[in-house]
This record gives sequence, structure tokens and C-alpha cells, in this order.
Amino acid sequence: MAKTSVLIRNVKKETLEQLKARAERNGRSLQAELLDILEDAAAFSQVVRDRLALLAEVRRTHPIQAGDISSVDLIREDRDNR
Repeated sequence: MAKTSVLIRNVKKETLEQLKARAERNGRSLQAELLDILEDAAAFSQVVRDRLALLAEVRRTHPIQAGDISSVDLIREDRDNR
């Protein structure tokens, strides 16, 4: 996989200090910490997209029909059976 560099400008001093402290706590350089943060964010975005696609597929294949049991009905039934 090709790698490239990224330059981020105008980072607040407080933010930079917090990131440096986080990197130190994790035993990494600032660059390694930032790379880890970016990779986690990118992976999380993909997980969210995958889950939304799965939800859309479930909704498409199992549409709610008029007269279906509602969650309220299920809760009431559960309470009545206790």
C-alpha cells in the first residue's frame, strides 16, 4: 500500500500538548500516536458504514407490516408473564 505524508496546520497549542502527553503515555512518538488515531478513526467509519448497510438490508428484507407486534406489546407481555 502506498504511503503519503499529511501536514496539519493551525493546531491549537493545548491540543498539541494533549496529543504529546497521550503519545508519551502510550510510549509512542507523536507521529506514531497521530497515525494510530487516524487509522482508528478510518476503521471506525468503515464499521459504521458496514452496520448501516446491514441494517438497511434487514429493513429491506423484513419490512414492518401493519399489525406487527410492537415493542410495547412485547414488554407488556413479558411483564404479564412474570
